[in-house]
Amino acid sequence: MIQTYGVKVNSPAGKVGAWTYLVSRDYVLTPPKPVINGEPAYEDRHLYMPKQGILDDAHLCLEAYASVFRSAFGFTYGHITIYHLGTKAQEGTDWKVSFADPGAAQMKHLRALMESKQLLDRLPDNSLVTLRQGPDVTEDNDIVATRDRAKGWAFIYTSQGYGFTADLGRLQGPKVLARCFDPRMGQYRAIGTFDAPGQHDFDPPGKPGRGNDWVLVLEVVP
Repeated sequence: MIQTYGVKVNSPAGKVGAWTYLVSRDYVLTPPKPVINGEPAYEDRHLYMPKQGILDDAHLCLEAYASVFRSAFGFTYGHITIYHLGTKAQEGTDWKVSFADPGAAQMKHLRALMESKQLLDRLPDNSLVTLRQGPDVTEDNDIVATRDRAKGWAFIYTSQGYGFTADLGRLQGPKVLARCFDPRMGQYRAIGTFDAPGQHDFDPPGKPGRGNDWVLVLEVVP
C-alpha cells in the first residue's frame, strides 16, 4: 500500500505525480508488486494546507484514474471533513453533507468502468499514445493508458481533455469502436469505428482545462 498525498518525487521523467512514479516503479519489479493507493489526497484538503494546491474533485479523479490505469488494483477515496468529523479547522461542520461532494460521487464511475472488463487481464500501456497535445505532463495534467493482454480493448485517460493520437495497432483489429467516457457523469458518447492498425487523432469534448477529464474507450469489433 502506498501513500501519495503530499509526497514529492524526483522522477527521471521530470515533474510527475507521486501516484504515477510509485505505482509504475512497483509494477516493473520482478515479480510485479500489487499496489493499492491507500492514502491519496483528501477532497477539500486545500482549505487547511493551501501550499499543497487545490485538491478538489478534478485532482481526485486524476489520482484515481492515473493510479489504476498505471496498474494499481485499488484506490481509496477520502474527504478531509469526514476524516476529522468536522472538528478542528472546520469545527461544527456537518460532515455528513460531504458524502455528496463531487469527488465522492464520481468514484463509482471509475469502478463501473473498470468492472466493465476483466480486471485481471489488464496492464498499463502508454505506447497507445504516440502524440499528445497541450502542455507537458505535470502533477495536474497527464494522459495514461491501459489495455487487456489479448489487445481486445483499451482505455486512455486525459486529465484535462487535451487531444492525442492513439496507435490502434496496439490492438488486434481489424476495426476498433471508439467511445468517450465521462468520469463526472459515468456516461458514454459515441465517436465512431476506425480501421486498425492505424494512427488516429482524438479530440475530447469541451475546452481543454482543469476539470475537463475524459476516457477514450477502444474496443475491437469484427
